[in-house]
Amino acid sequence: MPDIKLKNQPFDLDFHPKEPVVFSSLLTGQVCAWRYDDATGEITSEWSARPSKRTARALSVEQDGDYVWVGGKSGNIFQLSSADGLVAREIAGAHEYV
Repeated sequence: MPDIKLKNQPFDLDFHPKEPVVFSSLLTGQVCAWRYDDATGEITSEWSARPSKRTARALSVEQDGDYVWVGGKSGNIFQLSSADGLVAREIAGAHEYV
């Protein structure tokens, strides 16, 4: 996989199970998706979303690759569409359930 240059500190990353796409959660609260090509070394930004103004510390891609789950300092958990980064679901105060 080619290198991806970031302006902000990443906290976590995960790969799409079926496509050459990598997702990362950042210090700024952003979640980014990039499509990569190992053969050519090309990287294309797919989307960037900021479901929270607080840090996005953890993420995980569902087994089928349809959604990315993001958790962070806000205490909320967000379910984002892996296709476009739109918030599909938000669980407020999720830290209280742990």
